[in-house]
Amino acid sequence: MDSDLKELVRLFRERDAVSYPSGVKLASGKESSVYVNCKRLTLWGKSLGVLCGCLVTKLAKVDPQASAVAGVSVGGDPLVAGVLLEACRRTWPLEGLLIRKDVKKHGLSAGRHVEGCEPIKAPRVWVLEDVISTGASSLDALAKLRAEGYQPVGVLAIVDRQMGGLEKIQADGGVPAQALLSLSQLSDTPKSPS
Repeated sequence: MDSDLKELVRLFRERDAVSYPSGVKLASGKESSVYVNCKRLTLWGKSLGVLCGCLVTKLAKVDPQASAVAGVSVGGDPLVAGVLLEACRRTWPLEGLLIRKDVKKHGLSAGRHVEGCEPIKAPRVWVLEDVISTGASSLDALAKLRAEGYQPVGVLAIVDRQMGGLEKIQADGGVPAQALLSLSQLSDTPKSPS
């Protein structure tokens, strides 16, 4: 593990972003005894900077031709903004897209899920996720992007909960899916999550 990822793991611990409540319900509807709260990192400047540096480095390795990053609002909003700033600092002119859970009901974007540039300016879109469990939210994001004419080419997450989500995204979504860290790298115990 490189020094930036080690610092990211340290920040997860410093910010108490991994907790062990009993029977917490995940977005997927499943219950778990381990909860990862990435907002503890994405809503604090120092950790957001480290995190987005790691995401841009990883994205540059897996797809240096990427043209845009997309995130599902609200959790994806700081990720997209942070990655855009870090990419710009590295002279990589990425575009940003935000994916609404529900269609916008007013303005020039009424009837759309996706906010940001037009599809022609974003030929290679990567979806950014905080935590992947079953992959359902990523698959929904991919479908919404495609329905509005975008070409999603991959999913990049902060944490893989190791519940089969990355594999499901690749099989059902038809794009590569990767994560910076696995849950086992963040957990205090080596056992598999429930």
